[in-house]
Amino acid sequence: MAHARRKFDEALKVLPSSKRLTSGVATMEGLQYCNQLYRIERDLKELSSMERYEND
Repeated sequence: MAHARRKFDEALKVLPSSKRLTSGVATMEGLQYCNQLYRIERDLKELSSMERYEND
C-alpha cells in the first residue's frame, strides 16, 4: 500500500497549486483512501486475529 500511496502523493506534489482542487480530485481521493486504510490498520494493530475477525 505504501507504494500506491507514494504515487498519489507524488502526483499531487507536481500539480500546480491552482490545479490541485480541480485536476487532482481523484488523486486526493486516492490519498485519503490510503490514509483511511492506514488508520484502520493502526487501530487494529494490537488486536488478536480473532478480535479483528469479530470487529469486522
